[in-house]
Amino acid sequence: MFNKLKLRAQLNIGFALVITLLVIVSGTAYWGLQTAFKGFSEYRAIGRSSLQVAEFEERLLNARLAIQKYINQENSDYVKQYQDFSTGMHEQAKRLKSTVDSEHVKMVESIDQLINKYDSSFAQTVALTQQKNEIIRDMAELGLDMQRTVESIIENAAKENNAELLMSAG
Repeated sequence: MFNKLKLRAQLNIGFALVITLLVIVSGTAYWGLQTAFKGFSEYRAIGRSSLQVAEFEERLLNARLAIQKYINQENSDYVKQYQDFSTGMHEQAKRLKSTVDSEHVKMVESIDQLINKYDSSFAQTVALTQQKNEIIRDMAELGLDMQRTVESIIENAAKENNAELLMSAG
């Protein structure tokens, strides 16, 4: 069938087939490049989100370390460090909220609520620690007052030669 056609027709059909194959290959290449571009864009977005999450996690771990140091040493410098890291966590949560898709916004909002709860818990820890220190100081003063009172009772009992009171005070 192909042999019965004139040479001109055979050449035209051949060129048409080659051009058709080029269009098909070009379309396939374009589709492949578009898919690769979308994949790269998603990878880039995931990389950025991952970096922001890592920065948030770094601030969180540093805040926890500041809390641990405060609990061990009760130094007010660690309270300031925690507040700095807490501010950074709030800022990072805001940035995360603006970059994540709508499915994950609720998760970031819950993280922000947990940060607020963490802040209030730490503030409560600081207040209770200060209250504990005040109670210890009061107890130390009361203990010294009781000791002085007992010593004066013993001295008075010794001066009065009251053996019974001396035994009770002792």
